[in-house]
Amino acid sequence: MNVGSCYLPPPHREWGQCAEELLFYTSRYSVHTQSCLVRLSGNSKVSLAGYQAEKLDPRQKFCMARLLSRPPSEAFAGAIIQLVEEVAGGGKSVPTGVLDLLGNNQPIPYFRTLVSRPRQSSGLEQVSAEELIRHLASRYHFPLRLRGRVIWLDSERIDQLLHSRRAQIRRNMIEALRYLNRSGYLVHLRLMKCAKAA
Repeated sequence: MNVGSCYLPPPHREWGQCAEELLFYTSRYSVHTQSCLVRLSGNSKVSLAGYQAEKLDPRQKFCMARLLSRPPSEAFAGAIIQLVEEVAGGGKSVPTGVLDLLGNNQPIPYFRTLVSRPRQSSGLEQVSAEELIRHLASRYHFPLRLRGRVIWLDSERIDQLLHSRRAQIRRNMIEALRYLNRSGYLVHLRLMKCAKAA
């Protein structure tokens, strides 16, 4: 998911339209989202009045996306409510409770969009090659098998992605394959049972 200049983990499917409301819109699904947060948190005083997703500053939006990437729970609903209240009140900080919760949960791998920058800083130094390829497999729907330092990828799907009409997908895949190679992984391409094409 592209938010600002960062690719962030997609929302967990169980959040449904609530994720869309909390990250992008105001009032479209607000009644549903408010009742969902009330149910999860057990706090009947939760209100989305005054909250506007476009008022999230980049750091707040990053934290909201990370919270929504996890399955719904009382703890994550409570952190989202804290963030919503901060934004509704005009604040630009991230509540301590949110930071504490996220500090114990490493973000799903993401990397910055490829814009003009020195070639040596790929932005992937903080992410292991295994995490990166698993993330891309989930994002672009391709099967993979991993055993030790050997990775098997579906040749047909990888070819589709490397020849995608979207330049960003092509760059992401090329960067990832180079990173795997630099990290000492042996990549085998073969026909595998593949998910949907895009």
